[in-house]
Amino acid sequence: MNEPLSTPRRRLVLATLLASPLGACTMPEWLGQSRPPVAGRPERLIRMVNREGADKMFAPDALSVMGLNNGTRDIPVKQLAKDDPRGRHVVSVTNIRGRAEVIFHRRQGDLLVFHLANSALVRAGSATYPRHGRPARMNDGAGEMDYQNQLAFWMERIPGR
Repeated sequence: MNEPLSTPRRRLVLATLLASPLGACTMPEWLGQSRPPVAGRPERLIRMVNREGADKMFAPDALSVMGLNNGTRDIPVKQLAKDDPRGRHVVSVTNIRGRAEVIFHRRQGDLLVFHLANSALVRAGSATYPRHGRPARMNDGAGEMDYQNQLAFWMERIPGR
């Protein structure tokens, strides 16, 4: 009843037994990709600020108007500033809520203009802060236009475009 298996048949059974567990495995990511994915522009901007920026502390007044609240304590940020003929542009990154948030700001005469964005650079709010006054939320039309100008300034300076 138990006839011995022929050599070719034994090899086929052995190959099937060895290959079956491998069929359930997935290929590692590094084998399937020829090169690592390129980081998006928002991620590259955040990396640039974290790499080249200086550690600073933000007063919470203007940021709390936009919804970024740290109580009455100052907000720690990494900050990078650059000048051009239109003035000084500043970008900051904070992680106080456990995720990266980007703050763009610049001075227009005696008025500071702030924009808060998430890590995908979607604007969450804008505020103005007069030198001798209190911060106020900007309306969406003016806020969006100024935000786009500040965002364009920094997008031109991101390495690896």
